[in-house]
Amino acid sequence: GPSTGNFSEKAFTISGTNLLVSIDQYLGHGSSAAVMNVFSTTGCGAPSCIPARTIPLRGGPVTDPPWAASGNVLYTDVGVFDVTSGVKLWSFDGDAFLLQVKDGKVYASREGSPPAVDVFDAAGSVGCSGAPKICQPIEKLQPGITRAVSTRLVTASTLAGSSGPDAKLFFFPTASTTCAAAPVRCAPAATATLGSSTSFVSLVASTEHLVFATGQTTGPLPATNHSLFAFDADLEQGCSGAPKVCAPLFQFTLTNINLGQPEIWDGRAYTVGSNGKLYVFSLPGDVS
Repeated sequence: GPSTGNFSEKAFTISGTNLLVSIDQYLGHGSSAAVMNVFSTTGCGAPSCIPARTIPLRGGPVTDPPWAASGNVLYTDVGVFDVTSGVKLWSFDGDAFLLQVKDGKVYASREGSPPAVDVFDAAGSVGCSGAPKICQPIEKLQPGITRAVSTRLVTASTLAGSSGPDAKLFFFPTASTTCAAAPVRCAPAATATLGSSTSFVSLVASTEHLVFATGQTTGPLPATNHSLFAFDADLEQGCSGAPKVCAPLFQFTLTNINLGQPEIWDGRAYTVGSNGKLYVFSLPGDVS
């Protein structure tokens, strides 16, 4: 039984031996607070369990949670915590939202003009000082906000809801081959524009060789098209020019039906439509 508040199906994850459940609590007069409920995946020895502990989060919608977890460490918009003890290990320099952690790095999206992604050492060792410890970014990816991170590629996008033809994807190699020193600022190796009337791109998933994204394209009113796109994560097929621009290898479009977060599992790509249907696609090499 999580603590009182609003729960979203997107607001939980399993990390290590912990089940983490984010709850958004409305406090009245337009203010809110949020907490992370920590449960053991082995249960508590009873049919109903209360959280083993709660960890504070900044108030906000749990549908777009500003946190990520890896093993026994929880990365949040108010700091980095040991999940077992609840002890705060270190804090980010500045605000952070849409956090993702992968291969020893934490990717924290920052608002701004243009928006950017600050990259931190996940261990809280490099670029960190003080007591309590505050960490500075070791890289900055610009422009865009983080949408998906694979071992080889970081995919960012313009802010959801941004207008008109500027809605884009930005592809950054994790090897930092497009960075300039002092300070380390990294430009995208390639971009993708999903059409001149694409109003936003907000939901992305990636494998080692493909990037999937959903986008909303405004057609002749009152029609609104929603598409699932696939791009070459190697930034070769469908990509050309200098600077490099990539076209989708695949596009699936529905009219007046929203498409949810793409999910990748066992050789398939999945997305749920607002019509209640689950759409399943075969990845290359899997045609059974």
